[in-house]
Amino acid sequence: MNKMKSPQEKQPKKSFIHRRLKAYLVYFIIVIILAAIGYLAYFAWLSPIEKLSILNNTYNPKPYPTNAIDYKSDTALFRIKKEEAFLKSNVTLLANDSIYLVIDLKDSLLSIEIQGVAMHTVKIVRINKSGIFDGMEGPALINQFSSPFQIDSMFATIPKDPYILKIAPEDTIQAQKNVSIPDTARSEPVIFSAYLNRGILLKIGQSEVDKSRSSLKYLMRKRYERTLKFLKSACDFKVPEYQPFISIEIPSKDARAIYRALPRNGFIAIRLE
Repeated sequence: MNKMKSPQEKQPKKSFIHRRLKAYLVYFIIVIILAAIGYLAYFAWLSPIEKLSILNNTYNPKPYPTNAIDYKSDTALFRIKKEEAFLKSNVTLLANDSIYLVIDLKDSLLSIEIQGVAMHTVKIVRINKSGIFDGMEGPALINQFSSPFQIDSMFATIPKDPYILKIAPEDTIQAQKNVSIPDTARSEPVIFSAYLNRGILLKIGQSEVDKSRSSLKYLMRKRYERTLKFLKSACDFKVPEYQPFISIEIPSKDARAIYRALPRNGFIAIRLE
């Protein structure tokens, strides 16, 4: 005759099953997290490779000559070709009666010009650029920089067009005081981003340390937007588009003057290193 098990005898077996289920659940979650990290890491690795292939295919001469010289294998020739590309870009801008920006990555200079005359020139403090430019084939890189870039859109921490708000006086005494509200943008950190027409992001910011941390908030917001765009593409099983960039730091007063002088859809000539 079988004896019936008491509730106390059934409890250990039930607890053991619960512990096993929890362990399996933890392992399953860990595997899912690792798989997601690996999936995103793969896309992050693939994104610049695909962009490099697109740039080479887009800017290499068509049809590609079989006996073409690899500029990068000849340092002197590559230097001449880069200078030639910059001169071509500048010559194109000479016919433009509008203000344009010239970025000299070789001599670390940045200037606002009109018809070849520099109106404001500043020494660049720091330069950082995407490594994708070093990976591009010589002819493709030269072709990409042989004509001026045009600004598609700009975003900044300060207003593009400053203004002074004047309060209408109530009487002649108040009018004599010339009551106005100062331009508070002068105390704000200066950072602006320009998206150029051939897929390059140009970032110009002040070289001074921002004690107010306003610039950090701006950069974090932009990084959040890029991360969100990356995740959206990954969730759609599409390789996220890599964004080649050139980042420049100059004194804040120069960055403010250049941002406000540069037309919203202005042109930019870039001299390669």
